[in-house]
Amino acid sequence: MNPIEAPPTILVVDDEPNMLSSLRRLLRGEFTVLTAASGQAALELIRSQPVACILADQRMPGLSGTAFLTQAAQEYPDTVRMILTGYSDLENVVAAINTGQVYRYLVKPWNPDELLATVREAAAKHSLVEENQHLTPE
Repeated sequence: MNPIEAPPTILVVDDEPNMLSSLRRLLRGEFTVLTAASGQAALELIRSQPVACILADQRMPGLSGTAFLTQAAQEYPDTVRMILTGYSDLENVVAAINTGQVYRYLVKPWNPDELLATVREAAAKHSLVEENQHLTPE
């Protein structure tokens, strides 16, 4: 990252305040961290502010993580989408990958070093996509 560039923005979506707080503490050293307590609130947030990556819980009231990420993928296809959940049945994994087009499916509880490395990779992927879009017209 160029010293004058702002850090990548990561949106964390979870209905549990303790999870949001823990993830914010983990990520805020390297990223601008936005949080939302529901899929609907997250959609409103990303419509007003671009984000590089989304890290969403699977089980939330209202929109599930997969449903939220599917909408996010339709509206913001370049945003890198990840699911972080304590529930990892095969049906949800397949749905997340196929309809939510997730980059990674991660499980709770997480290993802080591994989660941070995965978010770094996702942010780097988003940066490459943006760079390619700027170079294509040239």
